Amino acid sequence: MALYWRAFDDLRGDRMNDLGGLGAIWWSSIAAYADRIGIVGIDALERFVAIIKAMDGEYRDFAVKQAKRTQKK
Repeated sequence: MALYWRAFDDLRGDRMNDLGGLGAIWWSSIAAYADRIGIVGIDALERFVAIIKAMDGEYRDFAVKQAKRTQKK
């Protein structure tokens, strides 16, 4: 699990521009990172991408909730 947290931490700044808020991490960035750390095979890559995207989705949801809370104050 530490592998995924490290990857997410390294990748979280590499995002698409999104006018409505925090954009998603680029798929190409996740795939390049996977290649650099030695993830081999399409199944392993798809699993890695899915996990990082899921983590990113949770992070983005949290960021939206935090922003709404801040706006209410």
